Amino acid sequence: MKRIIYVLFLVMVLMFVTACGSGDKEESSEVQSQTDEIVSEKQTNSRTDEVVDVNSKIDTLADIKVNQEIDTEPEMNVNQDINATIDTETNQDTNAETEEELKQENMQTQLQENKEQEKNEMVINIQIGEHLLTATLTQNSSTEALLEMLSKGSVTIDMNDYAGMEKVGALPESLPRNDEQINTDAGDLILYQGNSFVIYYDTNSWSLTRLGKINDVTKQELKEILGDGSITAVLSLSE
Repeated sequence: MKRIIYVLFLVMVLMFVTACGSGDKEESSEVQSQTDEIVSEKQTNSRTDEVVDVNSKIDTLADIKVNQEIDTEPEMNVNQDINATIDTETNQDTNAETEEELKQENMQTQLQENKEQEKNEMVINIQIGEHLLTATLTQNSSTEALLEMLSKGSVTIDMNDYAGMEKVGALPESLPRNDEQINTDAGDLILYQGNSFVIYYDTNSWSLTRLGKINDVTKQELKEILGDGSITAVLSLSE
């Protein structure tokens, strides 16, 4: 009977111990579960904090970039204004230079035209028979008076040969004298003693007034045109 009671006691103790062990395991499992939840929550919070920190850094970088753009924009505007001013000044300088060049060109053109006009005004025609010659006059008071005479109309001069070197004839009126010692050559136009018009076809040396020279004719050609005897020369202004 005692053995039975003792066995039952052992069985009860064993059941108690087993029950206690099961409770401890459940409690341990619960504690472990809570611990895992806490760790997971901390990890989640940590990741959240990291994300927040990254976002904060991104926002900070964005703010810095915006501030840099804001700071750079006035500088860019200033540079643009400076470049615009430089371009404007450059264009103005270029326009000024172009205007100056145009003025210079116009002046040169005008001077050339004036020279051409003066040259034309200093050219006369000499008609001898069928031959029309042109002559360029020297600029002096004698030729000025001759041009003034021809401006009123053509002048006809009867000319005779003299000394085998010239043709000479009387002018309708005297011209101012500008005598100087000169050596003549074929084609020279000479005023002799203020009232005689002379065309030289050979050389001479004397105190004479030079009027001009016949253009584009050789000595031989001029001799053939003038011939051996008397001629009639008609002087007129060149158109």
